[in-house]
Order: sequence, then C-alpha cells, then structure tokens
Amino acid sequence: MFDSILNKLDFTGPNLGWQAFMLCCVLYLIILACTFASIFSQGLQLRTKLIWVLIVTCLPFIGIVLYAMVCAYANLRTHPILGHFLTARKTKRKA
Repeated sequence: MFDSILNKLDFTGPNLGWQAFMLCCVLYLIILACTFASIFSQGLQLRTKLIWVLIVTCLPFIGIVLYAMVCAYANLRTHPILGHFLTARKTKRKA
C-alpha cells in the first residue's frame, strides 16, 4: 500500500521542475512580505524593527519562527486572562 505512495514521492521525477521551484519562491516571498508587514506594524523602535528584518532575512526559517514566538508572547502578555499568569506578582508585605 505504501509502496505506490512512496514511488510518487521521489526526488528524481518531474515533480521538482522549475515550476515547483518558482512556486516555492513565490510562497516564500509572500511569507516574507507578511512577516515584514507584521514587523513594521508593531509598536517597536525603528532599530528593533531593523534588527528583526535582518534576522528574518538572513536566517529565514529560524527568524520567522523566533519572531512568531516573540509576537505570541507579547500578545499573551496583554491578554486579560492569560496575561495574569505571565506577569510578575507583587508580594504583600506585612507591617
């Protein structure tokens, strides 16, 4: 059963032609454009935005994953319910 599926997933066939390569390039550019739009829509300093653009451009997959994690943390920190668990709690002092 799996033999027929695995035979179609070889790397030597016509599946990896220039059309597949161009599709991957177009998809990558779309993902990169969306990431840049997200970076510039954040309320960060210009220097921080430029650092994120360099990270995402020079380390494509790792940079996008790191940026997604930072954005998720920032959004969870400001969430009304979940942010309670991420903020430091003040301890009450007894007088």
